[in-house]
Amino acid sequence: MNDITSDKTVKLTSPVDIGVIRVTLAAGTKPADAVLLQNGCTGHIRSIVVETWVGDGIHINAGCHDLEIDNIHVVCYDKPAGKHQDGVQVMGGKGVHVHAGFISALSANNSQAMIHTGAGGQQVPEDVIFDNLTVDPRGAGSYGLSNGEGIACGFTNITMLSRSNNHDLYQGLGTKNPQWSFVSLPPGVRSNFDRSQYPGG
Repeated sequence: MNDITSDKTVKLTSPVDIGVIRVTLAAGTKPADAVLLQNGCTGHIRSIVVETWVGDGIHINAGCHDLEIDNIHVVCYDKPAGKHQDGVQVMGGKGVHVHAGFISALSANNSQAMIHTGAGGQQVPEDVIFDNLTVDPRGAGSYGLSNGEGIACGFTNITMLSRSNNHDLYQGLGTKNPQWSFVSLPPGVRSNFDRSQYPGG
């Protein structure tokens, strides 16, 4: 087991047994995403810690599979003009489980965490679950948590600390068997989908 500390993008493409991945992408550096979990990444990561001013925090991509992540801590402080940003973006993967974490993508213009098939439709995410997640949007991101196209994917035991541009939780119509549950939702926070439409949601 090893640790990784970097001021550049970390890309994982093979089986892993990692203690801590710590990535800091400072303001003024080239726009980039911090941690890329790619095709072939499988195994166990105990912690991912990201601080970024220039892009997304974590990507889970097509071909990443059977990966257990004990904890994530992602803070996005800023982004360059015109840059798309999510705290965590899931664009594929199968059997990827995040067991606890905190996301505060203050400058996100999409989501704190988003699950949806990536461009090119390489893989529909399946069994990608974020559990015991605390989310503090505060910024102007389009959504707090977005569960788009996927199979048995979602967010369980969520704690929301703040609103996110009146789109706190989003459930896309393309998800089969979406997974949702909440620890707490403060007064005023809303989910903008109808639970009755989604058995198991």
